[in-house]
Amino acid sequence: MLDIQPLRDIIKLSLQSCYVKNPPQDCTPVSLLLVAPPEHAKTLTLQTEAKELILKQKILYTTDITAHMLAEKYLTRIKSKEIRTIVIPDLLNCLQKQRYTRKSFENFIKSLIEEGIVSIETAKTYFTSREPVKCNIITATTVADFRSFYNYWKNIGLLSRFLVFSYRYTELKRKKIFDYILSKEYENEKPKKEQKNHKIKTKETAVEWDKDTVQPLVSLAQRISDFYSSQGFRPLKKLILLAQANALLHSRKEVTEEDVEKIFELSNWLNFDFNPL
Repeated sequence: MLDIQPLRDIIKLSLQSCYVKNPPQDCTPVSLLLVAPPEHAKTLTLQTEAKELILKQKILYTTDITAHMLAEKYLTRIKSKEIRTIVIPDLLNCLQKQRYTRKSFENFIKSLIEEGIVSIETAKTYFTSREPVKCNIITATTVADFRSFYNYWKNIGLLSRFLVFSYRYTELKRKKIFDYILSKEYENEKPKKEQKNHKIKTKETAVEWDKDTVQPLVSLAQRISDFYSSQGFRPLKKLILLAQANALLHSRKEVTEEDVEKIFELSNWLNFDFNPL
C-alpha cells in the first residue's frame, strides 16, 4: 500500500474539525485545498478518508456542482448540520463553466466557508436563516490549474479561505508505485483497519486549549501567511483548530504538545512548495 500518511492525516483532521464544539473565535471548520500533479492519489485518498461519513450522509461528495444546485438542494441540509462537509475531488469541474456560473459558484463558496449565508432569493429558491450557515469544503486541483488560477483566487479572497496542502512524489516513490503495479501486490492486499480511537468522532465535543501550549503555532501561522500575503490571524485560528481536531480524534478533551507537534509535522506541506510526500 502506498505510504501517503500525511495526506490522509490532513484530510482526516479537516473532517474532524467540524465536530470541535469550541473553535477559536469566529473560526469555521478547516477548508482544505490539495494541490499536486496528476496521478498523485488525491481523489482516491479523499474517497477513502471520507467514505464512512459519506455513507452516514454527513458529507456531500460531488464531482460537479453549481451555486444554484447548492442553494436549491443542499443548503437546508447544511443549515440543519445534516451535511457537515462538501468534498469535491476536482475543483476545476466546478470552474469550467460560463463566466456567470463560475463567478456565482466562487462567491457562494467564499461566503459558505467563512462568513456564512443568511439569505438567498432567486426565481426558484428562497432561503433564509437567523444564524449564518457555514460549511467547510475539501477539494483538490493539479499544479498547472492551481498556477493558472492562483492570482485570480488570491485577488478575490478565495484562496485565503483554504489551507493549501501541496506535495509531489519522489523518484523513489514513483519506482515503488511502478513495482506495486507490476507485482500485482494489490491482489492480496487487505484494507487497513482503522484504530478505534482514530476514527472520526461525529459528536460535537469541546476541546480546551491554553495559550502556552499553542504559542508555537504563531510562528507557523506567520510563515504560512506569507504565501497568502495576509497577517496570519486566520491561519493561526485554523492551526489551533487542527490541533483541537487532532486531540478529539485521539479522544482527548484538551490540546497537548503532541497535538501541536502533529500540526508542525504536517506543516511541511501546508505551503505552496510541493515538498516530497
